[in-house]
Amino acid sequence: MRTRRGAGALATYAPGPMTATIVPLAERYFAGLRRALDVVARERRYLAFTAAPPEDAAYAFYRDIVEHDHCHLVALVGDEVVGWCDVLPVRGEARAHAGVLGIGLVPWARHRGIGRALMQAALQKAQAKGFTRIELTVRADNDVARALYARLGFVVEGLHRRAFVVDGVPADSLAMALVVAPGQGDDADPAGAGSTRTAGIAYSVHDDVPDEQGRLVDTGLGVANEAAAPLHEVRPLACFARLPAGETVGGAVGRTWGECAEVQQLWVAPEHRRRGLATRLLRAFEHRARQRGCRIVYLETFSFQAPALYRALGYAVRLELRGYGEGIVKYTMVRELESSGDR
Repeated sequence: MRTRRGAGALATYAPGPMTATIVPLAERYFAGLRRALDVVARERRYLAFTAAPPEDAAYAFYRDIVEHDHCHLVALVGDEVVGWCDVLPVRGEARAHAGVLGIGLVPWARHRGIGRALMQAALQKAQAKGFTRIELTVRADNDVARALYARLGFVVEGLHRRAFVVDGVPADSLAMALVVAPGQGDDADPAGAGSTRTAGIAYSVHDDVPDEQGRLVDTGLGVANEAAAPLHEVRPLACFARLPAGETVGGAVGRTWGECAEVQQLWVAPEHRRRGLATRLLRAFEHRARQRGCRIVYLETFSFQAPALYRALGYAVRLELRGYGEGIVKYTMVRELESSGDR
């Protein structure tokens, strides 16, 4: 298993790439949506409430959305709802052009591009329904979300002082809005129709990555990521297996960030495989991650690598990506660590 550092690690949805399916809300997703909502609410940071509503109330609200075909999308990884984004109408004839956007993602699905994809899909659907003003509120200290909203065209329109009070601690929020002129918003891919220049900007496509342009993208993305997220909190983690003479015959390399740990590479020398080294390396990695406060360990592996080993060690498949050829499948696998006694 190998994940590129630099451009590959953070350019493709740091801290690890993931593909989600975005679909309209339907009754079969009600239970999963409420579970995801409850997870985010109990973080006591992003939403106005600190637990999901009772099941009856939540399902009644969801049914009303479905029956009226309101704009409400959910993100699925496998069969699991990992996030949602809605743009719901505002009451009053004079406000019929306006909608209010709400979005949430479970912790392990963040920083992977899913939130941006959800918002883009919801905004497209909302604009197709005739909304020309879309509003949202965001906590003033949520720098990551604010940066995402700004990139999608939202601008700050006002400050709500002490808008949130959780456990006696007040927090301000910002009012942001996206205003779209009627008929605007269906931005075509500038190169998709064969054009090579739009508004003075030239576009080119390459079958390799020119060194200079690749460095510019890598550096620019690194700067943007550092500004948008606390990447200084990402810590490397590595475990190695050595012979008595000092020769390294195996290793597990990855990183931790908050309550998540990512195994980026796991390798054992061919002559030392099938002796339990990979298991001991992975368990040592998990143990140190738990000492750092991690609750979740995740990794990516191909079907020709070691998915059977990871399943035997308690990892569950959260995503299967097919289409690589020769029947090869790429898996995203996750294991939730116990607080103690998990060796």
